[in-house]
Amino acid sequence: MIAAMHWVRDNIARFGGDPDNVTVWGESSTSLDLNVLLTSPLERGLFKRQITESGPVINLPALGEGERKGVETMAKVGIADGPDALAKMRALSTAEIWKLNGTALAWVGPNLGVLVDGYVFPQSPFVVFQNGKENPVPLLMGNNARELQRPFFPMPNGLAARSTRCMVRLRRKRERFTLSCGCRTPPDPRLGPMLAQFATDTQFRCGTVAELRCTHRPATNHSSLSSIACRRERKPTGRARKRVALRFCTYASLGGLSNDVDTRVSATMEQYWTNFAKTGNPNGPGLPQWPAFDPQRRTYIEFTDNGPIVRANLRAAACDLYGRTLEYPTHL
Repeated sequence: MIAAMHWVRDNIARFGGDPDNVTVWGESSTSLDLNVLLTSPLERGLFKRQITESGPVINLPALGEGERKGVETMAKVGIADGPDALAKMRALSTAEIWKLNGTALAWVGPNLGVLVDGYVFPQSPFVVFQNGKENPVPLLMGNNARELQRPFFPMPNGLAARSTRCMVRLRRKRERFTLSCGCRTPPDPRLGPMLAQFATDTQFRCGTVAELRCTHRPATNHSSLSSIACRRERKPTGRARKRVALRFCTYASLGGLSNDVDTRVSATMEQYWTNFAKTGNPNGPGLPQWPAFDPQRRTYIEFTDNGPIVRANLRAAACDLYGRTLEYPTHL
């Protein structure tokens, strides 16, 4: 990714582009990658703005964690540690690696394989953001109202155990919160059942809010905006129920999975995103005003079937709890 940014900076003028006005954009794992790269000195100055959806900054394990997984994989194929171990591992095919470890995220882990290696990432991205030392570029961030039905990664003993662990950490800090399992709580019409809410809050939504609030600490000079792009669900004629994500420039290929509302919402999002990439401001003629992110009110824009709506304090109680467990600055 860093090499690609260098290439664009060095070559985009030949295609009529402006190397001093480059915006990078990513969704899901690429969003996570771009957000953690904001803490890498190797990325500084390579682009001017960043748009990310569904993948906020995360904490990364140390290099030893990746090395441990490498040694475990070597053992599975009978490769002993030695001067020729690396060459033997590189000779394995992708199919052989998948057979050994599977393609599931459970093996890669929540960090998607990214590590604090001391070179690309001298420090944990969490620490860098907490100290306000990330690369200062304007941000446009967002996520879907319902990202998942359940967490990507294993949760031993289910939601109750995970919630209990959160509470233990909070009690140690002498904070008082009321957190129930909510297993019998009726599903929210927009956000889904409790497990879906928990998965989206902890893996996408609250991390996005926390990252934006970090960029507004006194030590930073970002101009940040946040967006929450809602995900619609409908049942096309003759097909099973499908989830349609409102992504950038995708509807031409969705065929029967999209309708006029999807196309209209997508076009609105595209215009905001394009305006931001051109000028650093998503607003423009014919669009409802999108306010800059306010760290106190946590303002955001919600893309609904009836058009964009400005809201505030997205999941405030849940995200405050999340922020406290991660020691993010939720009260500025």
